[in-house]
Amino acid sequence: MEESLGNIAYEKHVAGETYNETWHLRVKRKQEICGVFLEKIEITFDEKNNTLFRTIFNKHFHNLLLEMITLDQYETLERQAKDLAFKELL
Repeated sequence: MEESLGNIAYEKHVAGETYNETWHLRVKRKQEICGVFLEKIEITFDEKNNTLFRTIFNKHFHNLLLEMITLDQYETLERQAKDLAFKELL
């Protein structure tokens, strides 16, 4: 986007027209705001690092899994997964 603004300024200069600096500053500010917004969205929807996402995902995954297997089977799998995680960390 910054390149586009530069191109517009250059084209205006080559054509001998005046370039509206106020417009340029407004557009640049809007770009900065959009950039910050996009960063926040990326953080919010980063499913690997977002604890809110993980909490909601785990709740749904847990409920769906319990529809397929018994609670005892689920608890056995959960214990095995915890054991494997501890072994991997050590």
